[in-house]
Formats: sequence, C-alpha cells, structure tokens
Amino acid sequence: KYPVSKFRPKVDAIAKTLRDELARTKAGDVKLDGQWLPAAELKWNDYNVKALRLLLQLRSQLKAKKPMDAYQSFAKIESSHVASTAYPKAAAEISKAMKDLVASLNAAAAEQPAKAAERAASLKSLTPDKLASVQQAIEAEVTAFKAKVAEEKTRKVPVTSFYPYDLSSIKESISGTEKEITRLAALDLPKLTAASNKFQAGLKDLSEKAFQSAKSNFEDAAKVHPNDAFVKKTAADAKLAADNAARNASSA
Repeated sequence: KYPVSKFRPKVDAIAKTLRDELARTKAGDVKLDGQWLPAAELKWNDYNVKALRLLLQLRSQLKAKKPMDAYQSFAKIESSHVASTAYPKAAAEISKAMKDLVASLNAAAAEQPAKAAERAASLKSLTPDKLASVQQAIEAEVTAFKAKVAEEKTRKVPVTSFYPYDLSSIKESISGTEKEITRLAALDLPKLTAASNKFQAGLKDLSEKAFQSAKSNFEDAAKVHPNDAFVKKTAADAKLAADNAARNASSA
C-alpha cells in the first residue's frame, strides 16, 4: 500500500522472517532457546531435546521467583536425562539458586502457622454443605501432594516438595537443602559437559549407523554415569550393534 515508505525494508524483512519460520515449522523443525532444530535432529536427539525443554522450564521458573518449582525441574533432568547437554547447565543454574530456595522454605515455615490458622477459621465460617465440599477439595489436594512426594522419593530427589499448610513437610524440604548445596557445589561440571557431548555425539553416530564411533562415545559417557539405566542400556545396544557390524564386515 505504501511502496515508498521508509519502513518498507524493515517490514519486508520481518515478513520474510515470518515466512521462513512458517516454512520451517511446516517442515517439522522446532525453535528452542532461539535456535532452530531440524526435524531429523528432533528424532535422533530426542533425549537432549526433552532435557532442553526442562531446562527452559527451569529458567522460566527461576525468573518467576519459584525456586522450588525450578529445583523440581532440575531433579527431573537429573533423574531421567543426566547425560544430556542440558544437565550441566541446569546443575550450575540451580546451584546458584539454592540460596533463594532456602530463603523461600524458611519463609514458608514462618508463614505456616498463620496459613493454617487462617484456613481453620475459614472452614469454621462455612455452612455445612459448603464445608463438606471444601474439605473434599482439601483432601484431594493433600492426596495429590502425598503422591507427588512419594514419586519424588522414588526418584531419590534430595529436596522434596512441601505443602504450605504442613510444617513437617516444609521442615523435611529444609533438611535436604544443606547436603544438596554441598553436593551440587562438588559436581565436576567440565567433566559432566564433556560426557554429555560424548553422549550426544553417540546418538548422532547411531542415527548415521556409525556404530563403532557410537560405541566409543557411549562408553566414555558411561564412565561418568555408570549407574544411569538409560546410559547403560544405550551403551550396551551400541556395543551390540558395533559387534554385529564388525562380524558382518569380516564375513563379507
């Protein structure tokens, strides 16, 4: 409409960027953390992509000043994606945020008596029919909380979630922070980063059927994460594939 407008070049550039991004989206590519990931990579690198999504969630939670939620995102990365490229970054970022987590837990402990009293007073003011409904909702809330903590303990999460009306759960969360701060500070981040890069390289090798290279990369990663079930299985699968490829090559 305004071909000679001084804004035309900028508008055209924006329009082109939008068209290009739409085309990439239609092709199955995904943009995460400002970087485009091709559809093919999303398949072979699904392990790291899922961990990156959790890392971005962690960062969003830290920005929103929700350190406990951020810590739980970190715990998910550690329990299911410890060999990912996101893990060392998540460990470094949550380590710095532990002081905020401790502060929020101490604040929750200080606020708990007033919260509990306020809830009790509120329940007393309700009519019988409304009271039954609210108590049912509270019971469901408590049940969901207990199930969440039980799941976290199954994953051996050092600092479990808390229920703001239950002081014992807050104290349990607080009790786990001191050891966790020490543990996080002791992590060898350069070593973890090198291992995560090896594991990612191994995943790419597998997608390209470079089985010997995949075997070597996974074995290196497994030395750093010897107890992780997924790492052990992936390393074993790569070794089997490499051995089979070697036998087939020798018999050809």
